Amino acid sequence: MKKLEDIMEYYNLKDEDIMKKNPLSADEKDKILQITLAKAELIKMPRKTSKKRFIILAAACITIFTLGAVSFAATALNDNFLNFFHPQSQTETDLLNSLGTIIDKQVTENGLTIDVKEALGDSNAVYVLFDIIAPEGTILDKEQYTFVTQMIDVEKGFSMVHGMGYNFECLEDVNPNDNIKPMMLCLSSSENLVGKNMTFRFKDFSGYKTEEELKNRPESFEGTPGDDNDVYNILIPGNWEITFPLNYTDNTAVYKLNEKLQYKDISFKIKEVRLSPISISMTLSSLLNDRSDSIHDAPLIIHMKNGETINADHGSRGTSSNGLKTVVDAQFDKIINPSEIQSVEYCGTILPIEL
Repeated sequence: MKKLEDIMEYYNLKDEDIMKKNPLSADEKDKILQITLAKAELIKMPRKTSKKRFIILAAACITIFTLGAVSFAATALNDNFLNFFHPQSQTETDLLNSLGTIIDKQVTENGLTIDVKEALGDSNAVYVLFDIIAPEGTILDKEQYTFVTQMIDVEKGFSMVHGMGYNFECLEDVNPNDNIKPMMLCLSSSENLVGKNMTFRFKDFSGYKTEEELKNRPESFEGTPGDDNDVYNILIPGNWEITFPLNYTDNTAVYKLNEKLQYKDISFKIKEVRLSPISISMTLSSLLNDRSDSIHDAPLIIHMKNGETINADHGSRGTSSNGLKTVVDAQFDKIINPSEIQSVEYCGTILPIEL
């Protein structure tokens, strides 16, 4: 959905017979649209043409309301969320919509609220959008905020040894003069994430001290959180813990292989390739525990039917090994339509995948 005004055309009525008996007037349709936009707190923003990693994200909305006997439901992702993955067509936009889910869970401590909005992911990668909401009257106008401690847990169900990496991004703020700061968790895992419960554990909401504030700090001394030598300015002390399910739909295609490959002096087999519109993950079979750092650098390239090549190094990559298997994953820096992929190349070899 490219325009908010299209919402009345995009979503179908649940009961067509009701509509035939009680058709809505133009004024009624406009009233429904305005109620939907107000309830979802959607703000129209001009699209940005520049390619940025730190971009505006806003929550996807789900709005259900009743006017007489007629009900509507809106679940499409917000345009700003879609811009993060740069969809180039309605097909790619629909692909992203199919990967998202509404979370809408909050936790508050000492006046500061963590509002987890939504998640978008596949089997091995997830992006979680959340707002930090400070007490009324507090202005969050700095580019970067953080917590002294930021821990992410995923419920048990993983193998004995697994790999998981993540980072937090402070997103560009549409209104830097208010008390809300939009943030996003970007996480990848060697194990399946779908259906698992995720937990945020944060401690002491903080900003970073300036170089001026740290000019007398002893060299190579990190300090203790809260003291003069620490890099953090603790703004609101406290502990925030919130658990939510990753109940998005997994559109990952799984390809079973037994392909022998060679990278430099390392021999191994590819046992499985998992491919989605936002990432690729591969399971390798070999005693690569001491060589996982070397295999991490192996070239991974996506060849598109239009001649474009996508280097996985341009996004985010991870490698983990437990001695028996190694998992290599890469998140794309834009949405990819799997039906437009010509081939996948790894270590200079085109993998025998029927796309």
